[in-house]
Amino acid sequence: MKISKIAIQTLIISLSLSTMSLRANEAGHRCDMLAASPSDDNPTGIDGVEFGNIQVDAAIAACQQALKNAPNSARYQYQLGRAYDKKGDYPTAASWYQKAADQGYASAQYNLGLSYDNGEGVEQSNEKAVYWYQKAAEQGKADAQYNLGLSYDEGEGVKQSYEKAVYWYRKAAEQGDADAQNNLGLSYDEGEGVKQSYEKAVYWYRKAAEQGDADAQNNLAIMYRNGKGIEQSYQKSLYWLKKSIAQGNIMAEVNLGDMYYSGLGVKQSYSKAIALYQKGVKEDIPYAQYSLGVAYEEGKAVKQSDEKALYWFRKAAKQGNIDAQYNLGVMFYRGLGTEKNAFLAYTWFYKALGNGLKDNRKKVETLIKKMEAQLTPEEITRAKAFDLE
Repeated sequence: MKISKIAIQTLIISLSLSTMSLRANEAGHRCDMLAASPSDDNPTGIDGVEFGNIQVDAAIAACQQALKNAPNSARYQYQLGRAYDKKGDYPTAASWYQKAADQGYASAQYNLGLSYDNGEGVEQSNEKAVYWYQKAAEQGKADAQYNLGLSYDEGEGVKQSYEKAVYWYRKAAEQGDADAQNNLGLSYDEGEGVKQSYEKAVYWYRKAAEQGDADAQNNLAIMYRNGKGIEQSYQKSLYWLKKSIAQGNIMAEVNLGDMYYSGLGVKQSYSKAIALYQKGVKEDIPYAQYSLGVAYEEGKAVKQSDEKALYWFRKAAKQGNIDAQYNLGVMFYRGLGTEKNAFLAYTWFYKALGNGLKDNRKKVETLIKKMEAQLTPEEITRAKAFDLE
């Protein structure tokens, strides 16, 4: 049977196109294998690679080839951005994230938000970060929902709103995001953006703690220690503190120090408590500074010293620790470790009240009224405007 020249030419073209298509598929597959994110909805058989494990040069070459064959592929654009991001070429990474983000690719929108948040490859802008977090969050990207919640929580790039923070934390938490679960627990713990509920705080802390979140493990330990939202148990508190400490959480070590200081679930030891507080002090943790101040004030495992107590209370107070602010006010009011100073006493009492002091609140309010009679209007104005910075 004779085959016409036209048929032969058609067959050659068809084979050529098939070969090109095969090569294109191979290039795309290689880009996916080397640079796809594990958190994305990837093609079948593609697990993705963690950011820290990206083989930069191979991934860049593969994704560049994939884009030659499919120049408008948002997935390949995003993955090329990841490879450049790992390389440390942030401007190029941001440019590829932008291309994919403009096509509505959620992961690229989230990473572009991170670029603006951190000022990597683009001029830092909280507002633009929020814009892109919102785009990705509305598509269900849990990481973006968490970051958007954090932006509302802290009022960065957007008007501060605990209610909106909780809304987005919940969206991410329900998808299993441990950071969001912990922060949602904190919201319930403090009653910020939601009706205060220790039981719900415990619920969300536990969700995150069981995923290995060190902060949530520490928070859950505190709930067990204080018996808030759950039956009080020092042993379970110690269990979760040790889990958190094993991950390097210094705040959990400081809280373990409290257990030793008061002999809660462990044999009482001031010296062990002080050693743990000092670990926290080295990391500039306000609560550790406050706790060390208390130890000097009481003379526990250290030589009693009002001067050193004052020093550590001041350190913690300047970082916003309410109890330290109150104690500092008392020391200036009574002249402990320093001369009496009504202006500074008023200043720190006022700060403590403004930050939500609960214990001794009525006592402080009475003292403030008493001191207002001793201070001039100008001094009162200066005290109220005192900037911790």
